[in-house]
Amino acid sequence: MSGDPHSEAEEKGYDAALMRRLLSYVKPYKGTAVIALVLLLATAGLTLVGPALTQRALDVAIPASDYGLLRTLALLFLGSLLLDFLCDYGQAYLTAWMGQRVMADLRLTVFSHLQRLSVAFFDRMRDRDLDRADIRSLLHMLVDVVIQCKKVQGRFKVTEVHYEPPGKR
Repeated sequence: MSGDPHSEAEEKGYDAALMRRLLSYVKPYKGTAVIALVLLLATAGLTLVGPALTQRALDVAIPASDYGLLRTLALLFLGSLLLDFLCDYGQAYLTAWMGQRVMADLRLTVFSHLQRLSVAFFDRMRDRDLDRADIRSLLHMLVDVVIQCKKVQGRFKVTEVHYEPPGKR
């Protein structure tokens, strides 16, 4: 085991304690997260509506020359596309808003912690390697530790928690 904290972090991979600490910043936005999750599930469900309506149109309305049913199915299909767009937009908006708020809370926490440190600490740190690049790397790490949901070919794929050590960028 070397004394380098970055190599230890690379070896360990996932740190449950760190994840709990980071998720504590999401707790004030639990309601927003639940709404975003509901919108995500609604979008997934609405993705299935189009093929079902198309099947009904091809199997029932067209062979029977029922143009009233065909018009109704077409309007339902357009409505489901519009609702899918609105749910997808709402979920993306809420997720981005919540992410920005969490980052602002993290920055405030770091800033208030730095404000509480004594002047002697900063005098001692002047001789060390703590600089803006280290703080920037820390903020990049916090930004990179996210769970993203992506829509891939009509399905939702949850990507892994991502962290790149500053030396790997």
